Amino acid sequence: MIKCQGGFSSGDFKCIKDFEGEVPGKKVNKSCSFSILMGGKDEFCNMGCSYCCCRPVPAGCHDLYNEFEKDFPAMIKKIKSSPLYVEGGKIHFDIWKGEPLFNLEALKETVTALRTEWPHCSLGISSNGLLLGAPHIIDYLIENRIGVQLSHDGWGQWIRSKVDPLDNENILKGLKRLSDAKLFSAVNCTLSYYNSSWYKNIDYWLTHLINKGIRPTYIKLNHIYNSDYNIEAINEEGRWQDGVDESLKGTPIGNMALRGRVLDDYLQEFFTLAMFFRRTPEGRAGDMELFRSYIMEQSKRYGEVLHDNEKELSSSGACRSYQSWKHNVEGNFKQDWTFVVTTTGEYAECNLCNEVANPGGPMTEECSNCKYKWMKECRGCGSMKKPEHCAYQYRWMQVLEKLYLIDKGPYFGRQGVVKEIK
Repeated sequence: MIKCQGGFSSGDFKCIKDFEGEVPGKKVNKSCSFSILMGGKDEFCNMGCSYCCCRPVPAGCHDLYNEFEKDFPAMIKKIKSSPLYVEGGKIHFDIWKGEPLFNLEALKETVTALRTEWPHCSLGISSNGLLLGAPHIIDYLIENRIGVQLSHDGWGQWIRSKVDPLDNENILKGLKRLSDAKLFSAVNCTLSYYNSSWYKNIDYWLTHLINKGIRPTYIKLNHIYNSDYNIEAINEEGRWQDGVDESLKGTPIGNMALRGRVLDDYLQEFFTLAMFFRRTPEGRAGDMELFRSYIMEQSKRYGEVLHDNEKELSSSGACRSYQSWKHNVEGNFKQDWTFVVTTTGEYAECNLCNEVANPGGPMTEECSNCKYKWMKECRGCGSMKKPEHCAYQYRWMQVLEKLYLIDKGPYFGRQGVVKEIK
């Protein structure tokens, strides 16, 4: 039985509402996962993507170790004091901070601290891939069994950076070694206005990785946040999706948010893929299985937050919960914990940065009369400000509602109306 004590701020255990320990006869979670944010003044990255919160590495800088801030005993104490922590269970850590491989010595120290305390913990990092062509880095990752998620935008990589790591044969060799060692954990690919097609990006990854024998565990086709991303960079070649539009040559990239007919096509392709995986038994989709887990998880996100019709009483996730508590936004139910812990022993609001720009994600005037205003998907990350006019979120909720009702099957057919979302 997990004992609950006071004095949370001092690092002791504390139970939150409805939190249960090991109760005889009840199923309990035997695993937990934390993100570790390596401490420092800035989130530097050696790629400097156009839409990322991380800053490019300063010119002439080849080592950020001097900026690394650490207090590993405090970090370990904070992890063990979290209500999310399971004593004696399986534990996983994802290590973040700009491009973690660029600050390799800081990463090594963090790994050593975690493995000293939890020898059998699993570890992962997210990398832009630029340093995966260095044999000594791949050797280190394999020797220490550290999984790697590749952050790469497929056909839209040109928006992020003029450098594409998948054009480099040494990087492809490094990814192949990770793949063979079962340490190429995932690809995280962001879709946006200029790169919106699920189908074309699926084809991209099958061609550029899978057909070359480089196989991640799964591939995520993420989407740009529902905000106004105005990219000042110039579209020099007139790139559009996987081709060229002459009318776009020399124009600013501008707003990357999904909208208009592009959004229509994006949602239709998503719905088709969600139905494909519902109709195709697990394990029977061939190489398409790499995309199943993310698409299916996304397609089952129809649900409300707990509320009293005036305010939100629970959160849609640990990120938002902690953001809301720390900044006292919207009078939300306060939960003084999250899953992101820094190497200096503090909680952070995001696994990419210590603080987000719009904590709690305040709703706009347009949201106040919307039928979906209490849905979890409309109350997500506070890293970006909601646009005044909702183009994406409302139509996204319509698709999720349709899939929810399809999944209800005969029940919905008999009742005619679903009155309660559970």
